[in-house]
Amino acid sequence: MMVEPYLYFRYRLFFCKFIGLLSLFLAAISLTGCERNIPQKIDVGLIVDVKTPGGIPAKNAAIMFQQQINKSGGIKINQKKIPLALHIEEIGINSEEASRAARRLIYQKNVVAIIGPNLSSAALAAATIAEVSKVPLISPGSTSSEVSDNKRFVIQLAFSDERQGIQISRYLTAEMNQKHAAVIYEISNPSSRRVAEAFIKQFNQDGGKLLLKHTYTRDNPAIDNILEEVVKLEVPVLVLPNRHIHIQEHANYLRKKQYQGVLFGSDTWSPTELKDNSDFNGSLMTHHWYHSMSQSHELSNQFVEQYKKIYSDSPTSMSALTYDALSLLAKAVSKQQSRKSSLIDEIKSTKQINGVTGVIGPSVEANQARIPIIIKLVDRQGIVVQ
Repeated sequence: MMVEPYLYFRYRLFFCKFIGLLSLFLAAISLTGCERNIPQKIDVGLIVDVKTPGGIPAKNAAIMFQQQINKSGGIKINQKKIPLALHIEEIGINSEEASRAARRLIYQKNVVAIIGPNLSSAALAAATIAEVSKVPLISPGSTSSEVSDNKRFVIQLAFSDERQGIQISRYLTAEMNQKHAAVIYEISNPSSRRVAEAFIKQFNQDGGKLLLKHTYTRDNPAIDNILEEVVKLEVPVLVLPNRHIHIQEHANYLRKKQYQGVLFGSDTWSPTELKDNSDFNGSLMTHHWYHSMSQSHELSNQFVEQYKKIYSDSPTSMSALTYDALSLLAKAVSKQQSRKSSLIDEIKSTKQINGVTGVIGPSVEANQARIPIIIKLVDRQGIVVQ
């Protein structure tokens, strides 16, 4: 039986409309699915060791970064901007506190990554949890290589303790032409021990001679008899890569005894707090970054000015390193969400970026090989001398 021509065209028109509507429906489902795969916010954890000099400044910088990126709409993912949600855990210097903080962030807040802590012992504890949980952790300021050793999900941005010891020796012998020194360090503190041991080894290689070497423990920091020996020997340079509280006690004792030598410390010293202490006038220290460096670095200068505007204070090295860690993470999250790849792989594949503290890369080895700056504390200010 033949179909009337007009019926044929009606059926064909209906079929075409049906196919068109079906295509639109399937496309809508596909787009909806893509939208569902894009998170409503990016949850990031921050562990701050608030009892260290750099704790609160690091927290301030993280909040400033969050405010800046969210003001622009958030982290860009597939042409859409997603806000950054920062979950902050404040801890002391107890490693168990760091472990508990990492667990809360991972299992209760469901963060995609953790920034911090900066204290090496706390960072190691948190890193262990992050590694087992397969959640990326970036420690901006920890200097112990143990934090990231044999860990796939842990990144460090700072130079190593060993690099500081080497730099102290090279500055003494090459820049100060000084071949005599002494070193006193807390053997129970891993960071102090690593800096001191690296210094001793390098100083011997550089032709230096140690006039005195002494160790003490955290439980017994009173070393007046040894400090008396330092004064008696007229040691020209005394290396003290020790805890903030200990060095102030030791420096005060030495100056009261009219000791005129140079005190040389590591990143355990805080230039912001020590520059106003007359006992440290003329002292030297290794460090990551100092706000006066911003004068010759546009990105650093913008960071310093914005920080001062918000907090009415100068940022510290932990402020700058924390800001850089978040910048690196934001770039990696943007790529990871767009490509549906592994976040840690994107962090590690992110090319070196120009950060506030200089060139930051995902390679732990490259970051730990960065050369520390040398700061001299003179007349209530810190001066970068190298």
